[in-house]
Amino acid sequence: MASVNLPLPFEAYKGTEPYVFVSYAHKDGAIVYPQLTALHEAGYRVWYDEGIDPGNEWAEEIGQALQNAAWFLVFLTSNAIVSKNVRDEVHFALDQSKPFLAIHLEEMKLPAGLALRLGGIQAMYKWRMPDDHYHRKLLKALPESLRDTTATRKAEDDRQRRVQQTAAAERRERELAAEAAAQAARAKAEQEALARPSIKFVAVLDEREVHGAKVSYGADTWATPIVLNLTKGGAYLFAFSHTDASGREYVGEAQVAATWSGEQTQRIALAPKKAQSASAGLSPRNDTHALDLGGGVALDCVLIRPGAFIMGSDKGEDREKPAHKVRLTKPFYMGKFAVTQEQWERVMGANPSNFKGIKLPVEQVSWDDCQEFLTKLKAKVPGTDFRLPTEAQWEYACRAGSTAAYCFGDDPTGSELGFYAWYWDNSGSTNAPSGFAYYIDGAYYVTHPVGTRQMNRWGLSDMHGSVWEWCHDWYGTYPGGSVTDPQGATNGIARVIRGGNWNGGTALCRSANRSAGFPESASSGIGFRAVLAP
Repeated sequence: MASVNLPLPFEAYKGTEPYVFVSYAHKDGAIVYPQLTALHEAGYRVWYDEGIDPGNEWAEEIGQALQNAAWFLVFLTSNAIVSKNVRDEVHFALDQSKPFLAIHLEEMKLPAGLALRLGGIQAMYKWRMPDDHYHRKLLKALPESLRDTTATRKAEDDRQRRVQQTAAAERRERELAAEAAAQAARAKAEQEALARPSIKFVAVLDEREVHGAKVSYGADTWATPIVLNLTKGGAYLFAFSHTDASGREYVGEAQVAATWSGEQTQRIALAPKKAQSASAGLSPRNDTHALDLGGGVALDCVLIRPGAFIMGSDKGEDREKPAHKVRLTKPFYMGKFAVTQEQWERVMGANPSNFKGIKLPVEQVSWDDCQEFLTKLKAKVPGTDFRLPTEAQWEYACRAGSTAAYCFGDDPTGSELGFYAWYWDNSGSTNAPSGFAYYIDGAYYVTHPVGTRQMNRWGLSDMHGSVWEWCHDWYGTYPGGSVTDPQGATNGIARVIRGGNWNGGTALCRSANRSAGFPESASSGIGFRAVLAP
């Protein structure tokens, strides 16, 4: 129980109206009680266990109070994360699918098991927030249904109006500061552009320059002559094609490692296109394939060619280490987008998603559910071999030749990620969704239609953010050396998920970041995309 001489702040709520269950380490009473008092004074109905006699019925009363709670709130500290009671309450709340908010009162590293369970949960980091900002966000994160509508409400409404006015002024200051920062970032980008590698391609046929030859990289195409800006350190493979006046076809290819600064010129000699062998079994480079699911619904796939890359990151979290070389020897088609709700419903006949919309990614699907979908999809499209991507295939396709943190570069200022990903900073919407959503600062945080962010260089969309994506592999540690066509750990208790999601920050969206989920679990933050052997 709490330390001696530490008075209880108020009597825990005992009524039948919706209330929030608060979990914390009893050793932290001195720092938690002020937080409870602030919630209580704001009109929230708060239940906490300090008033329970620790007799034989103590655990039963805790369980009953948690089961009846409308929301679950946990204060995390170094004491809390080693408390068996706190961990039991966290697991119980997650298993009961309670709306959940975790508040980190101090900087710390969560134990692996707890980090795994809390990976997709809304969190607030009080230790790095000003008190007034934290208080506003906390009150907006909890629904109004948890508050008493008593005479104190008018005073609270007046206070809220003052808070909103202050917030509006602060928001305007932040907007002005952000605008100034953006201008500075643009100026810096212009300076960096002078040192950024660029290449001018000139196509030649029989030593004569060809104007209008097609240059392809992923889903992007240009016509020669063309100057392209590259990412420093990136590896690229460009395809060239041209048809002359008589209908004869010519092709070429350029492998580029962007290690220089400034502009270089490369002349590409075109050669007659050879007829494709019927036994090759592969479509041309950068090919796409649309599979008809019926009813006007198609599954678009992009051909991913074999290659090698560095998987993981020695600069990231321990779970991303060591960085190691991976070689993939077989091509595969990968879904251009995460599987959508209309695609899922076309195959399965029902839509389990929390956020409803035919072009939204399907979510609330477990790894096991995905296996059932893929089995039915194979039956629907005979002669196909659909499966989840291996973790190596997923990261290879996500990077699309990039060695940086994201497919487009390192983005240290966070100024570019929003063009490629739906994540916490930009996933807010003013439109109320059909399902449960966090409502904070006037916005509902939700999923968004697939394909509405920029694609990576290989023509894949939403590999960063949107929804976590299930992979085939069991979650485990990386090997210490180079590997070929890895399939992940041989066994385990959780499956790999990749990519980050609409409810996560920038770090979770990095190409090397990895997490995991129990194969039978599902949430509004996890979906998947399919791969197909050609």
